[in-house]
Amino acid sequence: MWSISSRAHYIAITGVYFSVLGGAYCSLGKSNTKYAYKAGALAIEQIKLAQRLKDPILECKCWLYYAEDLIQISKLKKANKIISRQAKFIESLQDVALTSMLDSVIDKMDVAVSSKQKDHFIKIRQ
Repeated sequence: MWSISSRAHYIAITGVYFSVLGGAYCSLGKSNTKYAYKAGALAIEQIKLAQRLKDPILECKCWLYYAEDLIQISKLKKANKIISRQAKFIESLQDVALTSMLDSVIDKMDVAVSSKQKDHFIKIRQ
């Protein structure tokens, strides 16, 4: 009995650790891509934890976090694949919170794409 309780506590603490640290690195990643890479690594660990817990909603959230990190390091094609896959899952659930998270990530993708196109245009004109 103690081992089950201890394991549940360990999993809960680990999840909180990944979430808080990942969020902090993601925020720092806006100004330094080194931190975005660390946030991405933590998002992968969160995905693995969600898979071990067999929690598809938590896993979806973690994939969206990972997509945000990919957007920060300009890996837009990979981020787009993840977003598309998660959008299908979210659509099947009709979950309001997940839909809101998805919309936020899509907005960040839109900004990154338009910024990249603007940068490309500026390089062409010079």
